[in-house]
Amino acid sequence: MAVSSDYTCLNPDSGRLVQSAPRHPGSQFARQFNPPGYPVSDFGDAVKPDWIREALVELKEFGKPVYVTESGIAVEDDSIRQQFLKDYLGEVHQAIAEGVDVRGYFHWTSMDNFEWGHGYKMKFGLIAVDRRTMERTPKPSAGLFARMALANAVVD
Repeated sequence: MAVSSDYTCLNPDSGRLVQSAPRHPGSQFARQFNPPGYPVSDFGDAVKPDWIREALVELKEFGKPVYVTESGIAVEDDSIRQQFLKDYLGEVHQAIAEGVDVRGYFHWTSMDNFEWGHGYKMKFGLIAVDRRTMERTPKPSAGLFARMALANAVVD
C-alpha cells in the first residue's frame, strides 16, 4: 500500500562519517568519526553546515514541502551558536535557491533544557535558564534568530 504525506520533516541532529568495522561488534560493526578539520559541538559532533543543504536537496525529489524540525548546537559559548545560525540558515537559504520548498526552520531549542544522557549540562537554547531560580534570560543568539525571522533572511 502506498503511503502519502503532505510534507517532509528533517531533523538534522548531527553528522558523522561511518566506516565499516566488521571486527568491532560492540560498535554495531561500524566506526563513526568526524571529518577532520571541522569544529565540534560540546557533544563532539562535527559542525559542517553544508550537510543540512545536502540533506534538504536530497528531499527535493519527493516534491513535498520540507520543515527543518530540530536544528541547533550544544555549546556553552553563545558566539558559536550565533555563527552556527548564520552558517546553517545560509545553507537552508541556498537549498531554497536550489528549488527545495523549505517552509519552516525550528531551532532546537528555545530554552536550555534536560538532555537525556547529559542532564542539564548541554546548552542548546536561545534562552538560558537559571535552574535554581528558573529565571529565563535571552541569549544574544535569541536576538539574532529573531532578527533573521523578521527579515526572512540571514543577517548579522
